[in-house]
Amino acid sequence: MRLIFASPNKLNLPGIEFNEIKLLGLSQRQADIPEFADYFLEKFSREQCRPLLQIDQANLRRLISYKYPGNLTELGAILKRAIIMTPSEESTIPEKLLWSVQSDSNTFRIDLLNQFRRLRQLLLSRWYPEALWVVMMIIFVPVTIAGFISPQTRTSNILLNLFWAWWWPASLFLFTFVGRLWCAVCPFMIAGEWIRTLSLWIYPRKLLPPPTKWMNRWGAWVVFAGFLAIYLWEKLWDLPHTAYLSAWLLIIITAGAVICSLIYERRLWCRYLCPIGGMNGMFAKLAIVEVRSTQQLCGSQCSTFGCFKGSTASPVNFAEALPSEGQQTGACPLYSRPSQLEDNRDCILCMTCLKTVLTVQYKSTCDFPQQIYLSSIRDFGQR
Repeated sequence: MRLIFASPNKLNLPGIEFNEIKLLGLSQRQADIPEFADYFLEKFSREQCRPLLQIDQANLRRLISYKYPGNLTELGAILKRAIIMTPSEESTIPEKLLWSVQSDSNTFRIDLLNQFRRLRQLLLSRWYPEALWVVMMIIFVPVTIAGFISPQTRTSNILLNLFWAWWWPASLFLFTFVGRLWCAVCPFMIAGEWIRTLSLWIYPRKLLPPPTKWMNRWGAWVVFAGFLAIYLWEKLWDLPHTAYLSAWLLIIITAGAVICSLIYERRLWCRYLCPIGGMNGMFAKLAIVEVRSTQQLCGSQCSTFGCFKGSTASPVNFAEALPSEGQQTGACPLYSRPSQLEDNRDCILCMTCLKTVLTVQYKSTCDFPQQIYLSSIRDFGQR
């Protein structure tokens, strides 16, 4: 005879030979939570005599990131209560019914992608950011040329007005709201990307990986030197009131982005060397909008790291999925792992990670894309 006992405490069975198997708590086995959730959904839906309810992506993130002091019993109680309270006409459990399931790190955050569906549609569409690139270059190229051929005074030159009177103060103001969003549509980077694509078409080759060790050691000094040079140039040669010098400044920064793009993968210039990007990264830490991943979901479910390495297109079937979910994407342009982001310094809100696919380990299909959420701090004082 073989007896199997399950107990939350250590068993004392004198005179009986037995083998002990110790299982970790549910909070340490996040990879099992989706399967348990499916089981409880099917069980309690059947008990309530209603069609099988589904759970959407936002609620799955909530379940995986929660600590479960009551272990598996608590997970079952949470889902049973949610099923009972879900209106009969609903096929998906509403997010408001899982309000109590919240990780400590997300206490003061609102998931904007879940709250505003149209925002999610925009960021997943082909219009973001590529269509904005075209608009930006249509403005950037004529304005830069105007710096050379138009009158050189502030009152008559559009370059001096746009660059120094509007763009510079506006970018400083927007940092506190949208971080490095400017870097997602920066004309310097766009020129580098387009010229790199053209050069690879003309002369196919393998680009070099970034010298990460050297850049981590000396890149900040290069940024400091570049920003200092711009500051001295501005003060000694009256840069804000001399149009052709301002145009040369734009061309020099663009040249740096193009040269790095022709030699190295991704956007080494934006991550390590751009003086404006370095300043942007520091101020972006103040932003109340940020891109973050659910770390528990990434650690327990992801097996491909598509947000960092890129991914192929894969169909998805989670509840309320958009047609544009699970796209083919390239790697993160700034060499950032969303699961390791702690601030906004190295995130430019390009949303490449949002468009990729998170391949789960316990199923053969790619059911759960975009482990990324765009959040906003509810109470800025709690930051």
